[in-house]
Amino acid sequence: VIVLSGHLEYEHQSALEQLALDTPSYQNQAARRLAQAGHVTLTLGLRGFGVLGARSGNAHQLVAFNAIAAGSFLKAVHQRDIEDALTWLSLQPGIDPARIAVTGVSYGGELAMQAAALDPRFAAVVYQGYMPTGPKRPEQGDRLAPKPHYCHVVPGQRKVFTDEDLALMLAPRPALAVVGALDHSVRDALEGPGRVDRLSAGHRLLGAGDQIAFERGEGGHLYYVGPALDFLAQALSG
Repeated sequence: VIVLSGHLEYEHQSALEQLALDTPSYQNQAARRLAQAGHVTLTLGLRGFGVLGARSGNAHQLVAFNAIAAGSFLKAVHQRDIEDALTWLSLQPGIDPARIAVTGVSYGGELAMQAAALDPRFAAVVYQGYMPTGPKRPEQGDRLAPKPHYCHVVPGQRKVFTDEDLALMLAPRPALAVVGALDHSVRDALEGPGRVDRLSAGHRLLGAGDQIAFERGEGGHLYYVGPALDFLAQALSG
């Protein structure tokens, strides 16, 4: 399982430390705990999320801005790094390349969904603390946020496709989305008509209605290890 980090939470901790060490973080030591449960896990130091990012608090924003200025964007840079990591992992002794999943929370969940959608070598995906967005509501207009998070920006995307369109590219592979009941960053994502209904309907149209699942954690914005373990045990059983 490749485990991707979200934004850094504590000073002087890198993303690798928050995922792999016994240290408090909303990322919940996901890589270490999945490994303790029997999975081979690999996590990588995403550009802008290392120790420098923890100390400055905004290194990823600088890396993202520079990527856009150079004619690319941060998620494209991270995608290439994730694909390289997947290639390396698939070549290691004892690894079945047909049974590799990807997971993460928050920005890591967003990246996990994107990585699996764009690379069919991933057998399954668990994205947490994130839900793909669909078409803009009329009242939102076309204005950009006054201080956009450049790490999320894909220049020109809204003219061509939405994150929900990207998520449908996961089909027919199994996917699990987990959102905390108190997670205000994706508030109401699992309630009422909206994203869940559209994603479920899209998977049904693609003949993969039974391959997408949604779960609610009892807390806030964090990685829920239990649902991920239950899902991966079934999704990677073949």
